[in-house]
Amino acid sequence: LTLATQAVARFPRSAMAYNLLGWSQLGLGQFDQAKLSLDKSISLDPTLAATYLHLGNYFRSQNNPAEAISAYQKAVQYDKQGPIAKAAQNLIKSIPAPTPNPTDAAISA
Repeated sequence: LTLATQAVARFPRSAMAYNLLGWSQLGLGQFDQAKLSLDKSISLDPTLAATYLHLGNYFRSQNNPAEAISAYQKAVQYDKQGPIAKAAQNLIKSIPAPTPNPTDAAISA
């Protein structure tokens, strides 16, 4: 976290620095701060695939699989066939499909 904070201080217009900070914060369970850092990274460079990968991990930690998948898909979009895209594709596959709610089925019948 210290190195990431120093990177942001030294390079305040660097999307990668904010991405690193967000990744570090996420790893430490500082979820609110991580989301802010990742959003700042995207505002500086909306095509940085690594940020979307970490944003997907953030949404996953918040039990929001739909938003996680959306973020992972953006990582794939911006990294094409690179290692970040491959990691994002694997993470998408690891998210279980939603199970149907029996109440919804009864309402439809």
